[in-house]
Amino acid sequence: MWETTHPDTTAGVRGAPRLRTPRSIGMFLTGAHAHPVVRGVATGSAEHHGWTMATLENAPAARTACVVVGVAPDRVAAIGTNDQVTLRANKLGTLVTGRPGDLVIDYAAELTGPVYDVMYGPKTGWFSVTVFRGLNPPVRWDNRPGTNPGYTRIQDVLGATTPTMILDVLDIPPIALGYHGA
Repeated sequence: MWETTHPDTTAGVRGAPRLRTPRSIGMFLTGAHAHPVVRGVATGSAEHHGWTMATLENAPAARTACVVVGVAPDRVAAIGTNDQVTLRANKLGTLVTGRPGDLVIDYAAELTGPVYDVMYGPKTGWFSVTVFRGLNPPVRWDNRPGTNPGYTRIQDVLGATTPTMILDVLDIPPIALGYHGA
């Protein structure tokens, strides 16, 4: 019996070249991975319909929030949103909490801003703020001096120089990032 699979570089791409591989009885294909059939029921690589509950062991490595300065939540929502974010007004404009992902860049590109993208890694204590002003190169503040932050380093965020001060000046409740201070 033969099964058609996609090479990793072309998985899901229509018209992509396909590899032909032998298939064992009791195996089926999901994407580019073969999985055993259990009691006649096919199960994919992610059990429970692709969703699992977050625990301390599998929580996101970094928690994020962003502030879009000078823009009301309805205007931010008009640029984009998803079911993993919450938007609300704050003293600077709009606070976006959850998992905004690439929406941060969309907000910066479409709105006057600036947009402050705040990330906190509870396991490592890493805290950073990436500042986007339109499509100009972003700059970053982080709490690891002497390391390469990935962008041009800034010394403060609106005059604030510690994570607690930054959260205060950006009007982000520490609990939104799970931040408990250093």
